[in-house]
Amino acid sequence: MADQAVSILNGHIAEGELGMEQALAEAYLWQAFSYTMIADVFNDFTFSDKREAQPPIGAANMGGLYSTAITNLTSALALGSNIDLELTAMRARTRHAQGVWNLIGN
Repeated sequence: MADQAVSILNGHIAEGELGMEQALAEAYLWQAFSYTMIADVFNDFTFSDKREAQPPIGAANMGGLYSTAITNLTSALALGSNIDLELTAMRARTRHAQGVWNLIGN
């Protein structure tokens, strides 16, 4: 759901609609939270819109969810929203989890 929100909001911004930056930053935050929790809890995972089956990303690729979350949080911080503190905190938490995963997870 967060992936769809990010995609839709990026489309609105690309079309020049004003005022979507705050909503996009919030969508990035929830997306990063979801990706981080999925990587923390599961050994393998499948992303799907429930319309088309998708293959699992694989246990070896779970750490990539942390990288995606960090990249998207960095993009959200560039928007200059009023939740920069929350975005920075989530990015730090995700970087820590990625460090732990790199040490013992793979």
